[in-house]
Amino acid sequence: IKSVQKAYKPNDITLELIAQMVEWDKTHHVLDGWRQKAMQDVVCGKRKFSSSMQYAFYLNLRTLRKKGFPN
Repeated sequence: IKSVQKAYKPNDITLELIAQMVEWDKTHHVLDGWRQKAMQDVVCGKRKFSSSMQYAFYLNLRTLRKKGFPN
């Protein structure tokens, strides 16, 4: 039985989801360091969460999902 993943769109990327992505990537090391740091900075409030960041994080989510990210 194959598990069904939710179909995300760029507008579905939330701070909660980004925090989950950061935590998962800390142990699996899929993303480049600067990508992971950019997401961490947004979660911590050091960077503004803009629509361009939202789209970039959507692309990061696609990469993580290919490597086994559960969401």
